[in-house]
Amino acid sequence: MKIEDALLQLNREVLAFYDSIQELIESTADEQLLCKTLVALTDIESNLKLVKQDLVHAVTKILESGVPVDIDGRMVEKKTGSPRKSWDHTGLKSVVLQRLMSLSLDEETGEITLSPAEAVEKLLEYAHIDYWRVTELQKLDINADNYCEVGEAKTTIQVGKVK
Repeated sequence: MKIEDALLQLNREVLAFYDSIQELIESTADEQLLCKTLVALTDIESNLKLVKQDLVHAVTKILESGVPVDIDGRMVEKKTGSPRKSWDHTGLKSVVLQRLMSLSLDEETGEITLSPAEAVEKLLEYAHIDYWRVTELQKLDINADNYCEVGEAKTTIQVGKVK
């Protein structure tokens, strides 16, 4: 059996199994049976994760960075990013606000065109409650790596949703 056929068959079986699980949930309150089923599914999930990890590793080796592959309308893309920790939030906020203020300066009149509320709103385009948006900071020519500890780069494979 070809791998494509085997994957289609497996997916059909999983969907059929999903229907069986829904029936089980609706028809029983048997704690042992439901928990045993949950444990079995957790084991299956772990096994599938192992298979997927091996496949991701293989795809990571052969896929060119930044060149997505279209598989039936779903994009598979290799991306690399570094974990960032210990942010200097105060320093970075200050630099972002200074940059936003300078960008909002009307060169003819010398007037700053952003109100304080607009400045805060703009700042939040570059920051999130618990992390900074590195790509947005780059648009302001701000290197986020100067404001945090940068860990080792990690490569992932992203499988997008159907368009």
